[in-house]
Amino acid sequence: AWDEPIESARSAGRFRVEPELNGAEQVIAATGFHRGLRHNPLLARLVEDSGLETAGDWIVLEPDSTVPSLTDETRTLALAGVPAQWAFPAADTLAGAKYAARRFARRVERCLTR
Repeated sequence: AWDEPIESARSAGRFRVEPELNGAEQVIAATGFHRGLRHNPLLARLVEDSGLETAGDWIVLEPDSTVPSLTDETRTLALAGVPAQWAFPAADTLAGAKYAARRFARRVERCLTR
């Protein structure tokens, strides 16, 4: 499942595997994927169709990673990962996923339709 995206990224110069340790003290694994809503067709259309508030290339979120204008007592739209970095800068990390999940769980627990 990952072969095609990895090969595409490699061909475009966004991904490489070093054949041996090159003396670096730290190794960082990066996806090479573009950040921001304009590179994500689904998010770009959501912003366009719903008139969501943005700041630069980010959807403005509440501290719990929800989209304010599309979240109320009856529905919740929350973002996670890179798109949620507006709410939590480390949202694309495991700690960020935990942060977002806990806030989402709190919202679900308060949901009247649950």
